Amino acid sequence: MFEPNANLLSDFEKKIKNFRSDWTIVVNNRIVSSTDGYQTINFTKDDVVSSVLNVGTLLNKSNPETYDIIQRAEMQSIKLDSYHKHFISSCASIDILKTDTQGNDLDVLVGAKDLLRKNMISFNRS
Repeated sequence: MFEPNANLLSDFEKKIKNFRSDWTIVVNNRIVSSTDGYQTINFTKDDVVSSVLNVGTLLNKSNPETYDIIQRAEMQSIKLDSYHKHFISSCASIDILKTDTQGNDLDVLVGAKDLLRKNMISFNRS
């Protein structure tokens, strides 16, 4: 699991402790992208709409203050292919890939092209 927002990260870590004990869930404070390096993330008043995209393009006219940028930060970004290679290469597959990147989902998939090409990302219900 990747979450660049430290405010949300601690909440997720608490919730994961009560999740299925037969799953391995790792929480990372990084941006998932099509490149390894650093990217600027726009943190907004409403945590759930923070994005590497210019959030002004996502403007919701009924609630514009939601998209007010309160902070910009340079954060480490990583491709899913790189993450797999360097940190979880012993993992045979990724059972669930769920993205919620406020419009940056295609960038995440581009960074996972080797995993996708090798059919190493699947969705299994049990």
